Amino acid sequence: MKKSNHSYYRTGKVDRDKISDRIKGLNYIFIIFMLLMIGIMGELTRNPDQQAYASIMQIARMPIWLAMGSNNNNACGGYYNPKYVKFYRHVDCDITISALQENIENWIKTGSKRIQDDDGLSQAGFSDVIVCATIEQYESQSSAYIGSLGTTGDSLDSLDNENEVTSAFALLPQSANIHQVLIVDYIYNANGRAYQPGRKIVLRYNPNVVALTHEMGHNYGVSHTEDEDYIDYVMYIIDYSNKKFMRAVDRQGWVGY
Repeated sequence: MKKSNHSYYRTGKVDRDKISDRIKGLNYIFIIFMLLMIGIMGELTRNPDQQAYASIMQIARMPIWLAMGSNNNNACGGYYNPKYVKFYRHVDCDITISALQENIENWIKTGSKRIQDDDGLSQAGFSDVIVCATIEQYESQSSAYIGSLGTTGDSLDSLDNENEVTSAFALLPQSANIHQVLIVDYIYNANGRAYQPGRKIVLRYNPNVVALTHEMGHNYGVSHTEDEDYIDYVMYIIDYSNKKFMRAVDRQGWVGY
Protein backbone atom coordinates (compact mmCIF):
# COMPACT_ATOMS: atom_id res chain seq x y z
CA MET A 1 0.00 0.00 0.00
CA LYS A 2 2.77 2.42 0.86
CA LYS A 3 4.51 1.64 -2.39
CA SER A 4 1.32 2.25 -4.33
CA ASN A 5 0.73 5.56 -2.55
CA HIS A 6 4.31 6.62 -3.17
CA SER A 7 3.99 5.73 -6.86
CA TYR A 8 0.78 7.79 -7.12
CA TYR A 9 2.45 10.77 -5.46
CA ARG A 10 5.36 10.65 -7.90
CA THR A 11 2.95 10.57 -10.84
CA GLY A 12 1.16 13.60 -9.40
CA LYS A 13 4.49 15.40 -8.98
CA VAL A 14 5.43 14.74 -12.58
CA ASP A 15 2.05 16.13 -13.73
CA ARG A 16 2.52 19.24 -11.62
CA ASP A 17 5.98 19.73 -13.15
CA LYS A 18 4.47 19.55 -16.62
CA ILE A 19 1.83 22.09 -15.67
CA SER A 20 4.51 24.37 -14.24
CA ASP A 21 6.49 24.15 -17.50
CA ARG A 22 3.41 25.03 -19.51
CA ILE A 23 2.74 28.06 -17.30
CA LYS A 24 6.31 29.21 -17.83
CA GLY A 25 5.80 28.84 -21.59
CA LEU A 26 2.66 30.96 -21.44
CA ASN A 27 4.54 33.58 -19.47
CA TYR A 28 7.16 33.77 -22.21
CA ILE A 29 4.43 34.18 -24.84
CA PHE A 30 2.86 36.97 -22.77
CA ILE A 31 6.20 38.77 -22.46
CA ILE A 32 6.75 38.55 -26.22
CA PHE A 33 3.24 39.87 -26.81
CA MET A 34 3.79 42.82 -24.49
CA LEU A 35 7.08 43.68 -26.21
CA LEU A 36 5.26 43.59 -29.54
CA MET A 37 2.57 45.93 -28.21
CA ILE A 38 5.19 48.35 -26.86
CA GLY A 39 6.82 48.46 -30.28
CA ILE A 40 3.46 49.06 -31.96
CA MET A 41 2.56 51.91 -29.62
CA GLY A 42 5.96 53.45 -30.22
CA GLU A 43 5.39 53.32 -33.96
CA LEU A 44 1.99 54.98 -33.55
CA THR A 45 3.61 57.78 -31.57
CA ARG A 46 6.21 58.36 -34.27
CA ASN A 47 3.81 58.03 -37.20
CA PRO A 48 0.21 59.15 -36.55
CA ASP A 49 -0.72 58.90 -40.23
CA GLN A 50 -4.12 57.20 -40.38
CA GLN A 51 -3.18 54.67 -43.05
CA ALA A 52 -0.21 53.54 -40.97
CA TYR A 53 -2.49 53.51 -37.93
CA ALA A 54 -5.01 51.24 -39.68
CA SER A 55 -2.35 48.77 -40.79
CA ILE A 56 -0.62 48.65 -37.42
CA MET A 57 -3.88 48.26 -35.51
CA GLN A 58 -4.82 45.26 -37.67
CA ILE A 59 -1.60 43.59 -36.52
CA ALA A 60 -2.14 44.67 -32.91
CA ARG A 61 -5.62 43.16 -32.79
CA MET A 62 -4.59 39.86 -34.35
CA PRO A 63 -3.73 38.07 -31.04
CA ILE A 64 -7.12 39.16 -29.68
CA TRP A 65 -8.97 37.85 -32.74
CA LEU A 66 -7.04 34.58 -32.54
CA ALA A 67 -7.88 34.22 -28.86
CA MET A 68 -11.55 35.25 -29.04
CA GLY A 69 -12.49 33.92 -32.45
CA SER A 70 -15.58 35.49 -34.02
CA ASN A 71 -19.32 35.20 -34.35
CA ASN A 72 -21.07 32.70 -36.56
CA ASN A 73 -18.86 29.68 -35.92
CA ASN A 74 -15.74 31.60 -36.79
CA ALA A 75 -17.01 32.29 -40.32
CA CYS A 76 -14.62 35.24 -40.60
CA GLY A 77 -11.60 33.21 -39.58
CA GLY A 78 -11.09 35.43 -36.54
CA TYR A 79 -10.37 38.51 -38.66
CA TYR A 80 -12.50 41.64 -39.14
CA ASN A 81 -11.38 44.34 -41.56
CA PRO A 82 -11.67 47.69 -39.70
CA LYS A 83 -13.63 50.47 -41.43
CA TYR A 84 -12.70 53.81 -39.86
CA VAL A 85 -15.12 56.71 -39.49
CA LYS A 86 -14.26 60.26 -38.45
CA PHE A 87 -17.09 62.36 -37.06
CA TYR A 88 -17.68 66.10 -37.16
CA ARG A 89 -20.42 68.18 -35.60
CA HIS A 90 -21.69 71.34 -37.26
CA VAL A 91 -20.96 74.25 -34.91
CA ASP A 92 -24.68 75.21 -34.75
CA CYS A 93 -25.91 71.64 -34.23
CA ASP A 94 -28.15 71.31 -31.17
CA ILE A 95 -26.67 68.03 -29.92
CA THR A 96 -23.80 68.30 -27.44
CA ILE A 97 -20.44 66.62 -27.97
CA SER A 98 -20.97 64.25 -25.03
CA ALA A 99 -24.43 63.20 -26.20
CA LEU A 100 -23.16 62.75 -29.74
CA GLN A 101 -20.28 60.55 -28.57
CA GLU A 102 -22.73 58.31 -26.72
CA ASN A 103 -24.84 57.93 -29.85
CA ILE A 104 -21.79 57.33 -32.04
CA GLU A 105 -20.78 54.44 -29.83
CA ASN A 106 -24.27 52.98 -30.23
CA TRP A 107 -24.25 53.42 -34.02
CA ILE A 108 -20.85 51.73 -34.27
CA LYS A 109 -21.68 48.84 -31.94
CA THR A 110 -25.04 48.13 -33.55
CA GLY A 111 -23.77 48.66 -37.09
CA SER A 112 -20.87 46.26 -36.61
CA LYS A 113 -23.22 43.64 -35.19
CA ARG A 114 -25.67 44.01 -38.08
CA ILE A 115 -23.02 43.41 -40.74
CA GLN A 116 -21.17 40.65 -38.87
CA ASP A 117 -24.07 38.51 -37.67
CA ASP A 118 -25.76 35.78 -39.60
CA ASP A 119 -29.36 36.42 -38.59
CA GLY A 120 -30.69 33.55 -40.63
CA LEU A 121 -33.43 34.00 -43.21
CA SER A 122 -35.67 37.04 -43.59
CA GLN A 123 -39.44 36.78 -43.70
CA ALA A 124 -39.20 36.50 -47.51
CA GLY A 125 -36.76 33.60 -47.30
CA PHE A 126 -33.65 35.40 -48.54
CA SER A 127 -30.33 34.57 -46.91
CA ASP A 128 -28.46 37.05 -44.72
CA VAL A 129 -24.75 37.19 -45.59
CA ILE A 130 -21.88 37.82 -43.17
CA VAL A 131 -19.53 40.77 -43.70
CA CYS A 132 -16.13 40.28 -42.07
CA ALA A 133 -15.68 43.93 -41.14
CA THR A 134 -16.05 46.14 -38.11
CA ILE A 135 -16.95 49.84 -37.89
CA GLU A 136 -14.55 51.83 -35.74
CA GLN A 137 -14.32 55.48 -34.78
CA TYR A 138 -11.30 57.37 -35.99
CA GLU A 139 -8.87 57.91 -33.14
CA SER A 140 -6.20 60.53 -32.81
CA GLN A 141 -3.45 58.89 -30.77
CA SER A 142 -5.34 57.25 -27.88
CA SER A 143 -8.43 59.47 -27.49
CA ALA A 144 -11.60 59.55 -29.56
CA TYR A 145 -12.09 62.83 -31.36
CA ILE A 146 -15.12 64.67 -32.77
CA GLY A 147 -14.27 67.64 -34.96
CA SER A 148 -16.27 70.79 -35.66
CA LEU A 149 -17.12 72.17 -39.10
CA GLY A 150 -19.02 75.12 -40.51
CA THR A 151 -19.44 78.66 -39.23
CA THR A 152 -22.06 80.15 -36.96
CA GLY A 153 -25.08 81.29 -38.94
CA ASP A 154 -24.20 79.55 -42.24
CA SER A 155 -27.53 77.62 -42.06
CA LEU A 156 -25.80 74.32 -42.83
CA ASP A 157 -26.90 72.73 -39.58
CA SER A 158 -30.36 72.35 -41.15
CA LEU A 159 -30.29 71.25 -44.78
CA ASP A 160 -33.53 72.28 -46.50
CA ASN A 161 -32.60 71.79 -50.16
CA GLU A 162 -30.10 70.16 -52.49
CA ASN A 163 -27.86 73.23 -52.67
CA GLU A 164 -27.39 73.18 -48.90
CA VAL A 165 -26.65 69.44 -48.97
CA THR A 166 -23.95 70.10 -51.59
CA SER A 167 -22.51 72.90 -49.43
CA ALA A 168 -22.47 70.60 -46.39
CA PHE A 169 -20.53 67.96 -48.33
CA ALA A 170 -18.03 70.64 -49.31
CA LEU A 171 -17.23 71.22 -45.62
CA LEU A 172 -15.89 67.68 -45.25
CA PRO A 173 -12.24 66.92 -46.07
CA GLN A 174 -11.37 64.48 -48.82
CA SER A 175 -10.15 61.04 -47.76
CA ALA A 176 -9.28 57.92 -49.69
CA ASN A 177 -9.88 55.51 -46.81
CA ILE A 178 -11.58 57.19 -43.84
CA HIS A 179 -15.31 57.88 -43.87
CA GLN A 180 -15.87 61.57 -43.09
CA VAL A 181 -19.25 62.15 -41.38
CA LEU A 182 -20.87 65.53 -40.64
CA ILE A 183 -23.67 65.50 -38.06
CA VAL A 184 -26.44 68.08 -38.57
CA ASP A 185 -29.87 68.72 -37.05
CA TYR A 186 -31.97 68.17 -40.16
CA ILE A 187 -31.80 66.90 -43.76
CA TYR A 188 -34.87 67.29 -45.96
CA ASN A 189 -36.55 63.98 -46.82
CA ALA A 190 -33.71 61.89 -45.42
CA ASN A 191 -31.84 60.67 -42.36
CA GLY A 192 -28.58 60.85 -44.26
CA ARG A 193 -26.90 61.51 -47.57
CA ALA A 194 -23.70 59.99 -48.92
CA TYR A 195 -21.32 60.03 -51.85
CA GLN A 196 -21.72 56.92 -53.99
CA PRO A 197 -18.96 55.94 -54.21
CA GLY A 198 -16.76 58.07 -52.00
CA ARG A 199 -16.07 58.68 -48.33
CA LYS A 200 -18.34 61.62 -47.44
CA ILE A 201 -21.54 61.31 -45.38
CA VAL A 202 -23.93 63.90 -43.97
CA LEU A 203 -26.03 62.37 -41.20
CA ARG A 204 -28.97 63.82 -39.31
CA TYR A 205 -28.79 63.29 -35.59
CA ASN A 206 -31.53 60.81 -34.73
CA PRO A 207 -31.93 57.58 -32.77
CA ASN A 208 -31.87 55.38 -35.91
CA VAL A 209 -28.96 53.06 -35.22
CA VAL A 210 -28.72 51.72 -38.78
CA ALA A 211 -28.46 55.06 -40.62
CA LEU A 212 -24.65 55.17 -40.45
CA THR A 213 -24.28 51.60 -41.77
CA HIS A 214 -26.75 52.37 -44.57
CA GLU A 215 -24.84 55.47 -45.69
CA MET A 216 -21.50 53.65 -45.49
CA GLY A 217 -22.98 51.12 -47.92
CA HIS A 218 -23.53 53.97 -50.39
CA ASN A 219 -19.90 55.02 -49.92
CA TYR A 220 -18.96 51.51 -51.06
CA GLY A 221 -21.01 51.94 -54.24
CA VAL A 222 -24.09 49.98 -53.11
CA SER A 223 -27.45 51.38 -54.25
CA HIS A 224 -30.86 51.25 -52.57
CA THR A 225 -33.21 48.38 -53.08
CA GLU A 226 -36.90 49.20 -53.43
CA ASP A 227 -37.96 45.55 -53.58
CA GLU A 228 -40.31 44.98 -50.65
CA ASP A 229 -38.95 41.44 -50.35
CA TYR A 230 -35.86 43.17 -48.92
CA ILE A 231 -37.69 45.47 -46.52
CA ASP A 232 -35.64 44.21 -43.54
CA TYR A 233 -32.30 44.68 -45.32
CA VAL A 234 -29.86 47.46 -44.48
CA MET A 235 -29.97 49.01 -47.96
CA TYR A 236 -33.76 49.11 -48.30
CA ILE A 237 -34.75 52.59 -49.48
CA ILE A 238 -36.99 53.45 -46.50
CA ASP A 239 -34.84 54.00 -43.42
CA TYR A 240 -35.91 52.47 -40.14
CA SER A 241 -34.05 51.07 -37.18
CA ASN A 242 -34.98 47.37 -37.40
CA LYS A 243 -33.16 46.67 -40.67
CA LYS A 244 -30.57 43.99 -39.99
CA PHE A 245 -29.97 41.79 -43.05
CA MET A 246 -27.24 42.08 -45.68
CA ARG A 247 -27.57 41.03 -49.34
CA ALA A 248 -24.74 39.41 -51.26
CA VAL A 249 -24.34 42.61 -53.30
CA ASP A 250 -24.05 44.61 -50.06
CA ARG A 251 -21.22 42.36 -48.90
CA GLN A 252 -19.38 42.76 -52.18
CA GLY A 253 -19.36 46.52 -51.63
CA TRP A 254 -17.99 46.29 -48.09
CA VAL A 255 -15.25 43.79 -48.87
CA GLY A 256 -14.30 45.48 -52.15
CA TYR A 257 -13.00 48.65 -50.47
